[in-house]
Amino acid sequence: MSDRGYNTWVYRISFVFLGLALIVLQLLPLQTIPQTWAGPDVMMCLVFAWSVRRPDYVPTLLIAAVILLEDFLIQRPPGLHAALIVGTSFLVKIQGKHSRRQNDNG
Repeated sequence: MSDRGYNTWVYRISFVFLGLALIVLQLLPLQTIPQTWAGPDVMMCLVFAWSVRRPDYVPTLLIAAVILLEDFLIQRPPGLHAALIVGTSFLVKIQGKHSRRQNDNG
């Protein structure tokens, strides 16, 4: 296997492990009183950041699998959040490719 192919799989596996770590942190009972404000969705930020910077490291099926697992474990409506994240990450990937192409030409 080439060095580039090896790096791609290492980053994909690290994305899955980071996603699982974020899910476990969301499931831990760290506070006993409810919060008055909602914090940011760190998993969504991770997906979008990797989709913009390195779109070949996070394929669409991998994103869908991790977010769908998060939906099941956090007891959200299954597939709704995953569909929104997958669709938006696809648009972010296209926008990132378009902006890189413009930067290369300009």
